[in-house]
Amino acid sequence: MAHRHPLRHRGRGGRRRVRGHRCRRGAGGAPRRRAGVECPVGTRPESHMSRRSKTPTPFAGPVRTCTGCRGRAPRSALVRLVLDGATQAVVVDPARSAPGRGAWLHQSQECLDLAVRRRTLGRALRAAGPVRLDGVQAWFDQHVRHEASDAPGDQSSTKKAGWKPMGTR
Repeated sequence: MAHRHPLRHRGRGGRRRVRGHRCRRGAGGAPRRRAGVECPVGTRPESHMSRRSKTPTPFAGPVRTCTGCRGRAPRSALVRLVLDGATQAVVVDPARSAPGRGAWLHQSQECLDLAVRRRTLGRALRAAGPVRLDGVQAWFDQHVRHEASDAPGDQSSTKKAGWKPMGTR
């Protein structure tokens, strides 16, 4: 039985036709034009047939996604984490060349906290059960610079009592 849905109808050649689209493809993928009818989508065959984005990526080289914040960044700006199969512990791969599946994180404590809270590291590494993150936490404590603490003796001059900012007028 033929498919009844008008948007999913497959015409000649197995391509999907869009409802209301008047241009039809001729031989070699070039548009076949009718007299007085313009193609509403575009005149180039790639304009609506291609799925690849035409916008250039802002990063040069390989791009990876941080499992904590889901932001994209160059491979060189992220830390690679791998799963040690014997101990079910996640370890940092500083050389980025250890065998096995890897997960990528920004070098920030916030991204690590997000990944732990969302439990994305175990899923990204396709671990069978819960994973231990002791080694990763220790590495981040050593290598990531922490923000200034809010301890009373550690205040800057802008937070001291009695200090007022200058006016802008």
